[in-house]
Amino acid sequence: MAEILVLAITGIFGVVAWLYQTALTRQTQRAEYYAAIIDNLTGFLVGASGDADKIRKMKLAAVVAARHLWLIAPPRVVAAGNAFFEAARGGGDEAEIALKTFILEMRKDASLLSVMSLWHRGEMRASDVRFYMGT
Repeated sequence: MAEILVLAITGIFGVVAWLYQTALTRQTQRAEYYAAIIDNLTGFLVGASGDADKIRKMKLAAVVAARHLWLIAPPRVVAAGNAFFEAARGGGDEAEIALKTFILEMRKDASLLSVMSLWHRGEMRASDVRFYMGT
């Protein structure tokens, strides 16, 4: 009986360790993906300095990366991204607020707790998936 209990506890510990390692890997992947988007979002900032071609490439890279958000991100991140790209077309304070909201939502989603949680992912609708060609 004691051997069965030891085997059961060992098995449970192994499953929990595997789940934790999987969640940690997913968190790292998400954080790296979001970081790549954030690095290129600086091209949208008013007063972004540098070569105009470089800024255009940064914007395009951010838009292309954001197209894939619906594959890995929950609806709240996708919605914040859509709101930012819509606001970026007009510029001004709305774009800056939308940018901050977008980055905050990505940060929340990249946390280990968020990656481990499955019940708050939400549902995506076809209208949530938008393809921006650039701004």
